[in-house]
Amino acid sequence: MKFGISISRAIALFGIVTAISLGTIIFTGVYALSELKVGGPLYDKIKLGNDLVADILPPPEYVIEAYLEATLALRDPAELSMHRDRLVQLKKEYDERHDYWLKSDLDSTIKSKLTLESHREVGRFWVAVNDVLLPALAKADMASAEKSYKDVSAAYAAHRTLIDDIVKRTNDGNAETETDAVNRVKRFTLILWVVSGLAFFIVGAGIVGVAIGVIHPIAKMTRVMKRLADGEMNDDVPALTRDDEVGAMAKAVQVFKENALRVGAMKTEQIELASKAETERHAAMLQIADGFEKAIGKSFGQYRRHRPRLKRPPATSQNRRIRRSTCRLQWRLLPSSHPRTFSRLPRPRSKWRRRYPKSGGKFRSRTRSPMPRCTRRTRPMSGLPSCCNRRTVSARS
Repeated sequence: MKFGISISRAIALFGIVTAISLGTIIFTGVYALSELKVGGPLYDKIKLGNDLVADILPPPEYVIEAYLEATLALRDPAELSMHRDRLVQLKKEYDERHDYWLKSDLDSTIKSKLTLESHREVGRFWVAVNDVLLPALAKADMASAEKSYKDVSAAYAAHRTLIDDIVKRTNDGNAETETDAVNRVKRFTLILWVVSGLAFFIVGAGIVGVAIGVIHPIAKMTRVMKRLADGEMNDDVPALTRDDEVGAMAKAVQVFKENALRVGAMKTEQIELASKAETERHAAMLQIADGFEKAIGKSFGQYRRHRPRLKRPPATSQNRRIRRSTCRLQWRLLPSSHPRTFSRLPRPRSKWRRRYPKSGGKFRSRTRSPMPRCTRRTRPMSGLPSCCNRRTVSARS
């Protein structure tokens, strides 16, 4: 599956997504701490409900309700059975809570006062109520009942003193615990912010490091490779001194550049050699043509010197064949880059021309040169005789 996105944009998108994720995690953690911490909204609601229950219902571990039922039974003996049943229920609830606190991880000092000292006084209280007070009221022995009630009141007073001390110690401990919890929440919140800041810094530094150490060299190497493909060999390949994967890629690009330079040098050398060979070939051909032309000219010079002895000039067809042979030979010796031309030679004039020269009274005979001049004047080209009538035609061998 192909995606039309570059590596730099993908890394930038990854950084943005990572930053948003970290920000979401930090916000969620801070919000959770603010909601669940000691002194937070949820904690305040739980504490408020516990305070409400504590204000409405007497706790089972504190026998104040049992003491109230004993007092009511003493004041209203007619309802003795109802008060006895209520006392039995309260005794059962007290024993259940006492077993719970024996198994708890409460502070050792408070636990000792609650489960030992206070329980000892509560034991005296239940013995006085169940063994003395209630039987005396059942027998309508009010004197014994009043005497046992005093013992019940004394046990309750001792129990109340211990409970007050336990409550005071517990409140002080709770206040210290709440203060320590608030300090811990603040400390953990600060640690969370610091760790989050470090995480943001590390992620940001990693993205910037990847962008500078990987994306930037790769993009620069891409530009260099494009220039190399276009034939520009002046740019230096970046990151050649690195020992990682980017350095290996840069070394591969450097090898590609060196090969391109070597191929370019070879092409330049081949072009120079070809040009030199062409120049030498052209010079050799011109030299051969010049030598041939000189030889022909020498032959014609000898012919001119012996021409007056003849009554008529040499055969016209022979002269024409010599001239045409000379032109064709020089045409074939021309280089490949030279424009091909063909000379259509005019028919030589064999008419005798007689005239009397101005100086001297001797008769003088003069004919046209066996190599007549062209009737049409054109600009001579190198490699062809100047006497030919040149017309550019298709190449003929």
